Amino acid sequence: MKEVSDKVASAEDELQKMAEAELPFLRSDKDQDMESLISEADKVSTRVHASLAEAQTFVARKLVEVARFSDGPGQTVKEEVDMLQKRLEEGRERLQQFRSSIADRKRSHLLQEVEAKVSAAEEEVKKMTEATESLGGGGKAGEPISENLSEAVEQANHAERAAQASVVTARKHLVQKTAELKKLAMAGAGSGSGSELGRLQT
Repeated sequence: MKEVSDKVASAEDELQKMAEAELPFLRSDKDQDMESLISEADKVSTRVHASLAEAQTFVARKLVEVARFSDGPGQTVKEEVDMLQKRLEEGRERLQQFRSSIADRKRSHLLQEVEAKVSAAEEEVKKMTEATESLGGGGKAGEPISENLSEAVEQANHAERAAQASVVTARKHLVQKTAELKKLAMAGAGSGSGSELGRLQT
C-alpha cells in the first residue's frame, strides 16, 4: 500500500509544480518573457502528464492484485486504492484545465506578436505616404530640380524601402504564427483565432 501511496504523492508533487508554473501568468507583469513562461509551462505539463500516467498504471495494477482478496483487509485496501485513484483523476482534470489555460495564453500571445508586427508595418506605410505627399509640389517640367526636392525624393525612397521590408516581415510573421495557431486549434484550444488573423491579413 505504501508504494501506491508514494506514486500518488509523487504525481501530486508534480501537480504542485504545475500550480507554481501558473503563478507568473497570474501576476500580469508586462516585463515577463511570455515565450519562456509558456515554454516552461509546456514542459511542466508534460512532466505532470507522465507522472499521472505512471501513477494511474501502477494503481490499476494494484487494484487487480487487490481484487483477488474478497473480504476483510482486502476490502479496506481496495477502498484506499480507490480513494487514491480518485485523487489521480482529480489531478488529470487539473492538468486538462492547466493545458487549456496555457493554450489560451499561447494563442493570445501569438496574436499580440502578430498585431505588433502589423502595427509596425502600418506605421512604416504611413511614413512612406507622408514622405511621398511632399513630392506633390515638385515643380514643372523643364525646371531644374531643387536641392529640397532631391532630398524629399531620397527620403520617400528610403521610406518606401522601409515600408516594404516591414510589410514583408509582418507577412512572414503572420504566416508563421498562423501555422502555430492552427496547431493549437487542432489541439482544441484556439477557437476564434481565424477571424482575428483574417482581420490582420487585410
